[in-house]
Amino acid sequence: MKNPLPLVLMLLVGVLCAVMFFSTRHAETINQPATIESAPQADANDPNPYGFEAIPPRVTSPDDEQPIPTVTASNDGYDVIRKSFVSVEMHNFAGSGVIVRPGIVVTNAHVVYDEDGDLRSRSIRVRLTDGSSKRATVIGYSATYDVAVLSIDDNFGTPAQLATEDAYVGQRILAVGNPPSGARQVYGNVLELDLPVMHRYVPDRTNQPVNMFVVTNRVVHGYSGGPMVDASTGVVYGITVGQVQYYNDPETGERKRVRPYAGAAMHISDVMAEVDRILADNDA
Repeated sequence: MKNPLPLVLMLLVGVLCAVMFFSTRHAETINQPATIESAPQADANDPNPYGFEAIPPRVTSPDDEQPIPTVTASNDGYDVIRKSFVSVEMHNFAGSGVIVRPGIVVTNAHVVYDEDGDLRSRSIRVRLTDGSSKRATVIGYSATYDVAVLSIDDNFGTPAQLATEDAYVGQRILAVGNPPSGARQVYGNVLELDLPVMHRYVPDRTNQPVNMFVVTNRVVHGYSGGPMVDASTGVVYGITVGQVQYYNDPETGERKRVRPYAGAAMHISDVMAEVDRILADNDA
């Protein structure tokens, strides 16, 4: 009887090559440049002229693949932010977040709350990229800015470095998230800084647009609430909220369409202002 070991090894190598091929193809797909083209002016009565859509948290299952940790040779920004990035995990749902202060995690309100304003789960854990995790408690949220603040142990993870100025058009941006499969990070560039978006994912009494910045990063389910950072330094400039199909060219004012879509993020300065308000209300 011939030794079956060589055949088994060949099969294992084949399976490994197939997994690497399809994983790489997925990474290339979400990192490929967006197509930008001119678009007609929006209807004045359109309540959503930029085609904004919040990215829901992903539905989880025991068969989920682990995200690919790296996709390019240049990972300076990711090497920094991965110490502060967390997966926000609930029963059957998962999103992303970032440690902004000792014991404080920021994510999207729509990650931890459903459209009726109810918590998706009473049990929430946050997990670092090294696999360690801690239980988290929701302190409060802002529906207007789609921000939720979570409390964790003060010594868990490393607070991220937050930008003290706004992003700029053309800046190379890295979005970090917790997708069902594929790359944990996607790269792109800033297209516009102040796109006025009317976003209501959870109930709120106010009715005012919020300025978001638009990037070519193709964020998918699971990136919600994750940080958008400078690709070189890892400094946080925003929090991923959703995606848009249109934006206004800052140089010409022309309305343009992004295919298949562009990522949209809250400015970190606006996010932290809401964090301070939520914490102050909680202490009152």
